[in-house]
Amino acid sequence: VIASQHALSTSSLPSIVNSALRDDPTVYVRLRSGNLDECFGLLLSRQADVAIVYHVPDEPDEISEDFLETLDIGQDRLIPVSDVVVAALITMAGAEVEMPIVTYPADVFLGKVMADKIIPVLPSNLIANSRAETALTFAALEMAAGGVAVAWVPASVAQPHLDAGRVVDLSAHLPSCPLVIRAVRLASKPGPAETVLWRQLMQLAKTWA
Repeated sequence: VIASQHALSTSSLPSIVNSALRDDPTVYVRLRSGNLDECFGLLLSRQADVAIVYHVPDEPDEISEDFLETLDIGQDRLIPVSDVVVAALITMAGAEVEMPIVTYPADVFLGKVMADKIIPVLPSNLIANSRAETALTFAALEMAAGGVAVAWVPASVAQPHLDAGRVVDLSAHLPSCPLVIRAVRLASKPGPAETVLWRQLMQLAKTWA
């Protein structure tokens, strides 16, 4: 059983699971998506064998316990995106201008990242105005594509929309934030399926490092 944040469940996780299944065709995977706290809750209550989550580099670990084992298996980036109309407003702004944004709830992981790493370092001439709030990165991305506002989403989630020209990357004008993809498990005797998956995750960690 893998617990994963929603954005990872549909971006990076499928290729990880596919690799594990190729290693051993007898492995059966159950995926459970949730926010960061829910993923750790499933892991600590032994309702999940492995959690795959985002972590901000140089920030304290979300859970710092001796009985947890972690692997950093990849990287991503929280980037600002919008449609071309809103992008023109941002990139051409000289004087002070109001910038519509999509926000995340303050109690979810990306809401905390926005509050700590993005909002405080916005250009001084751009006044952020929250036009919508959602806990789902895909909803934020669709609102950006629809011209509602600027949204900060993981680059892996935004890539298909970027490739199709539905949104543009505003990282050259607005702050972004690096993200580490981290696998976490309890440091106890693993089952056969968990052993296969963790072996694949260790290979990913070596490749990324």
